[in-house]
Amino acid sequence: MSGPFYNRRTMATDRDDIERVRQATNIVELVEAVTTVKKQGRTFMAVCPFHQEKTPSMSLDAAQGLYHCFGCGAGGDIFKFVQETHGLRFPEALELLATRAGVTLHHDPAAAKRRGERETLTEAVQAALDFFHDRLKNSEEAGGVRSYVRGRGYDSDVVNRFKMGYAPTA
Repeated sequence: MSGPFYNRRTMATDRDDIERVRQATNIVELVEAVTTVKKQGRTFMAVCPFHQEKTPSMSLDAAQGLYHCFGCGAGGDIFKFVQETHGLRFPEALELLATRAGVTLHHDPAAAKRRGERETLTEAVQAALDFFHDRLKNSEEAGGVRSYVRGRGYDSDVVNRFKMGYAPTA
């Protein structure tokens, strides 16, 4: 669900609805809509849509609703499959699968509030991370720390990749 009426801060779907969508979705039929699926004994194998191949290397577990490709390592459940094959985020994949399965989704205001609180905390942690990382890279007082970090064999690529930081003293 996208567009002006979709707001990820205020939308949260009831977990029971997610489970109903999971139970109502047949992964074999879902994968068949995208690629070739063949039954081999009691299992199903598919040509993996995530890498170039001609023979089936993706195993489908219809009972669990899971897939795994032995060629490229891709794997997951019905939601991840739709996310990866359609370029969607989880809420959009859930909406698509719910519509396909005829499941009505109910939105939980309490879960939406918790999600908003989590996002606020995540944003605060990100702001702190950015602040301390910037202090290490740019503050005059962090010169000795930068020398120490270089002396330990960490170049700027490592500092940036791991977002190393410096906390100034009071």
